[in-house]
Amino acid sequence: MNMSNMIWANIIWAIIGYLIGSINFSILITSRSKNKEHIGNLGSGNPGATNALRNYGWKFGLLIFLLDVSKSYWFTFIGLTLLRWVPFFDQLYVQAISLFVILGHIFPIFFKFKGGKGAATNLGLISSISLILSMIGFIIFFVIILTTKFVSAGSFICPLILAPLTFIPELNGWHDSFLNGTNLDGSGSLYWLSFLSLMIASLMIIFSHRSNIKKILNGTETKMILIKKKIK
Repeated sequence: MNMSNMIWANIIWAIIGYLIGSINFSILITSRSKNKEHIGNLGSGNPGATNALRNYGWKFGLLIFLLDVSKSYWFTFIGLTLLRWVPFFDQLYVQAISLFVILGHIFPIFFKFKGGKGAATNLGLISSISLILSMIGFIIFFVIILTTKFVSAGSFICPLILAPLTFIPELNGWHDSFLNGTNLDGSGSLYWLSFLSLMIASLMIIFSHRSNIKKILNGTETKMILIKKKIK
């Protein structure tokens, strides 16, 4: 594959990733509720799974959460398939390109660049690297919430803790057979790519949570409330 094709393949896949990320399931699904009030006018005003959970109930919240996770997970999985079987895409840097899904989720072109905060979409990227790593992430996430009482704290601290764990081979074994034979040289480049991808994703999520961080420091951040009164 020549350099020109490699560049174009990654650009095309990055654009597709951004557009997929820009699909905001929270807005699309909650707009079909009986209330039909824009989620941006409720609670924190953030069009994400957590705000949907608090204002529309656990069924809406869980569905939106799973769909947000699936955006980056299936994008990465399909990208890895293209990497192995389609010559034009045989030099994709899939996990790095998957960052554009998170970027689209936070700054969706379809919704005036006002989207969610990227935590669930980042979980999809983590799961594509290793399901074991994502399960560890769940445990760390809930420990942080139980300790701090802040959902936002778990959302931006957990990815930072998980990123270095990508260097542990046993935590990356779920996808090893699928990733073998990629353009990486097998000398640790795969782990570096996973680490850098998660670190960049973590910085993006920290940026999207900057208002929450200020509230935590000021003592005005809302503490964990499992479910508020559901809107029917």
